[in-house]
Amino acid sequence: KSGTYQWFRAVGKTLRDEQGKPLRVAGSLIDIQTLKDLHAERQAETKVLLQRFNLAAQTTMEGLWDMVVPDDLVFTDDTPFWWADRFRQMLGYRDEQDFPNRLDSWSNLLHPDHKAATLAAFSAHLMDYSGQTPYDVEYQLKLKSGAYQWFRAVGKTLRDEQGKPLRVAGSLIDIQTLKDLHTERQSETKRKR
Repeated sequence: KSGTYQWFRAVGKTLRDEQGKPLRVAGSLIDIQTLKDLHAERQAETKVLLQRFNLAAQTTMEGLWDMVVPDDLVFTDDTPFWWADRFRQMLGYRDEQDFPNRLDSWSNLLHPDHKAATLAAFSAHLMDYSGQTPYDVEYQLKLKSGAYQWFRAVGKTLRDEQGKPLRVAGSLIDIQTLKDLHTERQSETKRKR
C-alpha cells in the first residue's frame, strides 16, 4: 500500500506425478526486510570505520601492516600480508603492484645482517602462546633506491583462548635520523678522548 518495495525470500516445492507432470506447488514467502536492513546498517558502519581508519593511517608517520595467521602456522613467501600505502611509501614504492601484499615483499628487503634475527624475533613472538614475547625490533630494509635504511617494527598478536595466534598487526617506524644522531655522538665522544 505504501508503494515501497520489501525483501522476501521465496521457498517452494513442486509435487509431480510419475511422468514428471506438476500436480501441486506449495511454498511460502519469508519477510527478510529486517535482515536486509541490518545488513545495510552494518555495511554503512563498516564503511565509516574503514574511512576513519584510512584517514588516521594517512596522518601517522608510521607504516602499518597486518596479517591473518595461517591456520597451519606455516609461512611461505606468498603468505598474504597487508601493507598500508604509507608503509610502501616509506620504502620508495607506490602501490600493490610495485610492492605486493605478500610476506616476501618485506622479507626479501631485510638486510642480510639482520634477516635471521628479525625473522626469529617475529616467529618467537607469534609462537609464544602465553603472549609474553614482544615484537619490537630494529633492522635495516633495502629501499627501492637500493640504499639501506633503519626502521623499528612493533607488533601485537590477537590470539584465541589457547593462545594460538590468529592475526598480527603492527607498524614500521623510520629511525634512520636517530641512528645517524647516535653515530654522530659516538664519533664526537671518540674525538674528544
